[in-house]
Amino acid sequence: MFKDPNPINRCKTADEVRAVMVNADRRGRFDIVREGEARLRKMLRLPYGEGTDVERELHAALIFYADVRKERGERPPNRTWPMVERHGWIGTVERLMDGSKQSGFQLLVDIGRPDMSFEAVVIKYPDAFSLKAVNTAYERLATHRETA
Repeated sequence: MFKDPNPINRCKTADEVRAVMVNADRRGRFDIVREGEARLRKMLRLPYGEGTDVERELHAALIFYADVRKERGERPPNRTWPMVERHGWIGTVERLMDGSKQSGFQLLVDIGRPDMSFEAVVIKYPDAFSLKAVNTAYERLATHRETA
């Protein structure tokens, strides 16, 4: 029976893809690494059934935010998707937490839904993020509570 020579095809989650990519890189199988990168890009856009819980919740938060912007007649968050494709969900959120408060967070606060922000997901899954990102998320949410 034919056995698929590319283990990426058997992966069900983004974490499995990443693990295969690490092993393929160690063995010099850069073709598999490239396949894994392509598969991750596709997976990271899938809302359910793929990726980790934190990735699915970050995806849901971004979709919610995009829908709010659409309802308000605003443009979609066109810069965030390319960041996710380049850096993954965690890397993207780490970058967004490393700076001034984001307009997306402020919009969600303004409509009374900070619970649908990336900051809320960071607080829910602190082990998935750097200490700096977690502290930033806490500060932003605390500032919101103080001004509410």
